Amino acid sequence: SGTIPSELGNLLRLEVLDLGSNGLTGSIPDRIVSLPRLKIIEMPDNKLTGTIPPLIFESRTLDSIELAGNLLTGSLPSRGGNQNLMNQILLSGNLLTGSIPLPIESFPNLERLFLSDNAFSGALPSTIGITSPGLTIVAMDRNLLTGTVPMTFRNLTALFRLKLEINDLTGNMNFLCSNYISELSSDCRGRYPEVLCDCCFLCCDIINECNN
Repeated sequence: SGTIPSELGNLLRLEVLDLGSNGLTGSIPDRIVSLPRLKIIEMPDNKLTGTIPPLIFESRTLDSIELAGNLLTGSLPSRGGNQNLMNQILLSGNLLTGSIPLPIESFPNLERLFLSDNAFSGALPSTIGITSPGLTIVAMDRNLLTGTVPMTFRNLTALFRLKLEINDLTGNMNFLCSNYISELSSDCRGRYPEVLCDCCFLCCDIINECNN
């Protein structure tokens, strides 16, 4: 329990920082996320508050961020570092808001993107389907996203899980059926579904009831 000691920022050779499920409170110190050799940050299932330090998304060494299940607020940064090694970003179950301006063009090696159970709004970023072709899992369910699913998502040929249910998305997702995504979910349940999806594994309706 307690806060994250800023003295951890003195461990210049640290590569893995795992502080998950410790009842930690307070914010994430900038000194830690800028450590020169840090590759993995794992702080899930705590009670961390404040915003996510923008330096996390500018790191040239980090390949995994797991901050799910906290009380983090604010929006995601609109800029990131170039030639980023990031493999997974796990931010589900926080209180994050705003659009998803995640600088996907900075993450060409991204495979897993979890943004579920937040309060993100606005449209789905079409850049995901262009600059991160290796994505295998994209989870953006249980947010406040609007608009349609970008056609660029069909470029994600490695994708096997796409979770978009319990949002305010509309339109036709059947163009994704030829991608053979094994776990595809959206708001496609009911007599007048918000989304048309003939191949969805899971369908939800306007009162957030789901079936498969």
